[in-house]
Amino acid sequence: MYNDIKKMKWLLLLLLYSLNVVSQATITIKGNIINDLEGYDKIYFKYNGEPEDSVRVVNGNFEIIMPFRKDDTPWLYDEYTIKKTGGYKAFNILIEHPGILTLHNVDLNKGFFGTVSGMQSAEDYEEFYSLVESSNPDVIDELKEKFPVFPEFPTDGKFTPEYLAFDKYSTEVITKYRLINLEKFIQTHTDSYASVYLLNMEMRNMKAEAIKRNYSLLTKKRQNSEEGKDIVRHLNGLKASQPKKQIKDFVLLDPNGKKISTKSLRGKYVILDFWASWCRPCIAEFPDFKKLHKKYRNKNFEILSISVDKSSEAWLKALKKQQLTWLQAIDDKNSQASNFAVSAYPTKFLIDPNGKIIMRDGDIEKKLREIFGY
Repeated sequence: MYNDIKKMKWLLLLLLYSLNVVSQATITIKGNIINDLEGYDKIYFKYNGEPEDSVRVVNGNFEIIMPFRKDDTPWLYDEYTIKKTGGYKAFNILIEHPGILTLHNVDLNKGFFGTVSGMQSAEDYEEFYSLVESSNPDVIDELKEKFPVFPEFPTDGKFTPEYLAFDKYSTEVITKYRLINLEKFIQTHTDSYASVYLLNMEMRNMKAEAIKRNYSLLTKKRQNSEEGKDIVRHLNGLKASQPKKQIKDFVLLDPNGKKISTKSLRGKYVILDFWASWCRPCIAEFPDFKKLHKKYRNKNFEILSISVDKSSEAWLKALKKQQLTWLQAIDDKNSQASNFAVSAYPTKFLIDPNGKIIMRDGDIEKKLREIFGY
């Protein structure tokens, strides 16, 4: 009898502990909106890739309770802006741990922005983007030096060469100032979760030396975090994926679940093509790949396209639609994409018959003409 009572007590304690863990694994976002919403009172929220949910604003206030999800930022947007403008301005929040935070005095006429309090990661994240915003006049001045009159966005979807040139240049200038501000931010926030998170996000736009310099500023705690370890993996991948480097052989599964090994491709020139079913530029390259494969397939040449799709269903559906004639594999864990420091798609490598990298991106077709003589 005593043992039964003792067992029941342990079960109750375990249940209470489990309930407590569940209750703590949420984030609560409270906020107040200063606008007259005219009845358009829904606040929508979601994580990337998930269905949206909503709450209503009551007497200017709202409260959202979401599950906490590590390494993701919840997005908030509102019905009022959608109804008034036909679009929306989303606001994302950097959450380091479960807890409660507040958005104060949100003015939807200026976008879904408000002063954040209650969680240091969210406060620091907002501070960084305020710093970025302070550089907007410098960005505009630099753009005007090259484009005194900004070309208008083509609402008919017909992108002129002038607009495409402006779009490319503006992206480069905006990125340049964002990275300048990131280094300033990290210098004064060495132990901030926002610093290591932002460096992890932006390192794809940075050279190795800049990544190392910013990483060295972080505290050991942040360097040893999962985000910090990811930065190290990226640096190692950059080092390992340079021309003349020997690739580390790997094995992935093809559409039939059979293993494909890079070692089995020794003796051939191989294009490693990292792509995804959702990547339009990747799909746009396939007609050229079909021509290349047809042209050189009887030589010592092969293409291995590696999908980084998380869903094998999406990958297989794309393969069926595209009817590709060369080797296909899936890297749904991004293990090889990480080893090759691939952060944008498509990314291509030309590998020689001994397994050494000849080139990363660039005019691979021209190089093949040099190799094969036609």
